[in-house]
Amino acid sequence: MIYFKSCPRCQGDMHVVNDLYGRYMECLQCGYEADLKQPAKPAPSVLNVSAEAKPKSKVKLS
Repeated sequence: MIYFKSCPRCQGDMHVVNDLYGRYMECLQCGYEADLKQPAKPAPSVLNVSAEAKPKSKVKLS
């Protein structure tokens, strides 16, 4: 996606780039780069954690 006239250095056009280290925006005219904030991962809910912690079936060992 291209963001027109959004470069803080030269007022040029920026586009989103993905690489090994994450997502960032890069200016097409001057090469300025800015990291994009990663969305926070939601915390696991208490109900899901307690349901996973309980054993699903009981096995008798003889």
